[in-house]
Amino acid sequence: MYAGAVLLLALLTFCSLVAYAALEEGTSRGNLIEALAFCFHICRFPTHTLFFEYLEGDLFIFTLLFNCLFNGLLIERLISVRLCPRRKPMT
Repeated sequence: MYAGAVLLLALLTFCSLVAYAALEEGTSRGNLIEALAFCFHICRFPTHTLFFEYLEGDLFIFTLLFNCLFNGLLIERLISVRLCPRRKPMT
């Protein structure tokens, strides 16, 4: 389940990065492009939000991959906590 969440986040991050770049360049306009570009602000959390001034060159892509791994782990943990019943402590 963790790998699926990471793959979906990686796909969403790539698509939203391309949409954000197209929107910034002014080459594309539309509701879908704007929605995907807005998703990039969510996909780039936490590293790009907190440490953007320190990112240079290839570090930009590696931190996007780290974000996918981190957010995928977070989503997987939230789903497993939500769906798995609590176990009673043994006494």
